Amino acid sequence: MDKWLERKEILLIKGARQSGKTTLLLHLKEKLDGNYITLEDEELKKSLESNPKQFVKRYLDKKVLLVDEAQYTKDIGKILKLLYDLHGEKLKLIVTGSGSFDIKVEVGKYLVGRAIYFELFPLSFEEFLLWKAKDLHKIFTDYKSQLMDFVHSGEKINEPVFEKEFYSLLEKYIVFGGFPAVVKEDDDELKKELLKNLVRTYVEKDVFFFLG
Repeated sequence: MDKWLERKEILLIKGARQSGKTTLLLHLKEKLDGNYITLEDEELKKSLESNPKQFVKRYLDKKVLLVDEAQYTKDIGKILKLLYDLHGEKLKLIVTGSGSFDIKVEVGKYLVGRAIYFELFPLSFEEFLLWKAKDLHKIFTDYKSQLMDFVHSGEKINEPVFEKEFYSLLEKYIVFGGFPAVVKEDDDELKKELLKNLVRTYVEKDVFFFLG
């Protein structure tokens, strides 16, 4: 993504809830010294929908505007096109959405040639290992490299070490997944509650919203 930060195209980032979109935007806010807003804020959302031209003037003091949870905003594709056409030379827009936010169809049809698309996924098992057990991560990557050598050349594979620990972590990953907020907790009961809450939030906020 870094190479696109210096270009003027809008960056559209889609990802499931709790996949790290807000964390990413807040990191970029600090890195790029930008303004951050979330359109879960009903007043902000209404203001943007009613008068996009006036709304954006408040944020022209900086060169980057990071917009979170854009899926709740009516006609967001048209609004982003308008803002890009008016201020694209001096304002970089980075926008996230989750749930049924179809950035390539419902939003993207207004932004042909104006936007670049990304999808943010939960942690892969390798990323999970890097977070939970950095020492085992190096062993895992070495073993994965040996497997590739075996596939290509038949080179002998060394017996994996710390096999029990690997399987224990793999089981945790399979059961609880790679959502960062869940991964960082150690208590299994708390992990379960976080996942239940994630499902409830998805159903209540995203499914009900898009079904009307």
